[in-house]
Amino acid sequence: MLDITDVKNQLEGLIDKNSIESITISSPIKKSEAVIKIKAEAIMLKDGLCYQFSEYTKDKVVHSNISPDDVFDAVLERMQANFKQCNIRADKLCTLLMNKKRQFTLTGVKDNINFSHSVREHNKHKNYIIPEGEYTDWLYKLGLMDKRALCPPTGKRNSDR
Repeated sequence: MLDITDVKNQLEGLIDKNSIESITISSPIKKSEAVIKIKAEAIMLKDGLCYQFSEYTKDKVVHSNISPDDVFDAVLERMQANFKQCNIRADKLCTLLMNKKRQFTLTGVKDNINFSHSVREHNKHKNYIIPEGEYTDWLYKLGLMDKRALCPPTGKRNSDR
């Protein structure tokens, strides 16, 4: 059985903060609490790598962004608030359990053979039928695009130039 500082030190020694794929915090202690489950995954924002924590309630999901430096603190804080179990997927797989006395046990530590650290973008890349920013001959002939693959301002066409 470990206290919170020992668990944090073990997690930091075991898992690289930047290699975390996902974190799932589940098994609420009090079923009456609003938050049922918490999931976290790595996302890339303008500022850099960040972990998006999604707190699931009965009818909605609340998101918050946490920096990689504070990710283990956030996990342990949320677990102490109301949860018994946490699964961490990174270059290693591990399970963190908490008992009624609020003592932690780190179990199931093994290498993740399916590890592929892929960070998703915050704004999803859109796949258009006509590629954006590429010259298309028939759009030029219709007057909707110029030779530099730019769309002219509204009301001006190739025939106007």
